[in-house]
Amino acid sequence: MGSIADAGNAGKSEIGTSPVVSRLWIYPVKACAAVPCEELTIHGGRLQGDREWVLVDANGKMVNQLKVPKLCLVQPRVEDGRLTLSAPGRETIEVSTPEGGSTSRRVRVTLSYVPGIDAGDEAARWLSEFAGQPLRLWKFDPKHKRKSVTGRGQVAFADAYPMLVIGQSSLDDLNARVPTPLDMLRFRPNVVVDGAAPYDEDEWTTARLGELPVRGAMRCMRCGITTIDPKTGERTGKDPLATLKTYRRKWSAQVVFGRYFNASGDGVIRVGDEVTTVSF
Repeated sequence: MGSIADAGNAGKSEIGTSPVVSRLWIYPVKACAAVPCEELTIHGGRLQGDREWVLVDANGKMVNQLKVPKLCLVQPRVEDGRLTLSAPGRETIEVSTPEGGSTSRRVRVTLSYVPGIDAGDEAARWLSEFAGQPLRLWKFDPKHKRKSVTGRGQVAFADAYPMLVIGQSSLDDLNARVPTPLDMLRFRPNVVVDGAAPYDEDEWTTARLGELPVRGAMRCMRCGITTIDPKTGERTGKDPLATLKTYRRKWSAQVVFGRYFNASGDGVIRVGDEVTTVSF
């Protein structure tokens, strides 16, 4: 499918150069805006700082952008371990980190019930007023360890795996097919790779991002969140799903775009790191 023909050519693009990590993001609060990074830290197989907070409704159910699209306009920042939130028309708020000994409750994230600790009334009031419905903010319980779906990595409130990787050329190919070009952040990746052939990431079984070994997991099945413009919080029509349905159903009844990866152990991924494919 891609340009990687054998192990000897592992990680080479069509013009013979090694693909590189071009952009990195974490999403401190699940469903809220991305935070760009120069490097990502993996510890114990978990991407640090990613989806460590989650929003729940009055019934204790997880809330995502499908339920409240404008959550993509809530901008988290994490500095010295402190979370702040900002949003259009709202004053920035600093969120108190819940005490480690506080009682945790569980919220369903995909197929798991994950323990979280409530961050208090002030954060809940701020988020509820912005969203127009009752919301509370929970922090992942640090005493808990949650394995990824395959058990090879760890996650907090992420759906299934520690990181999502997408090739820039894959988005370029999609954008050549849709009426209006789409922003990469519609797809909420952690790692963007530049210099590989379109959709090469689909076939990477094991790889190295810089010095960090990673193992390919499932391809990412896409939902209606991709139809929300991350800059406006508004739905913009049926694309990209309508276009993806015409050519991206190879592995699933649902359309796929990007691939999840587990990380092995500890390490750091940096912008500019070479991507080396070990097997595919």
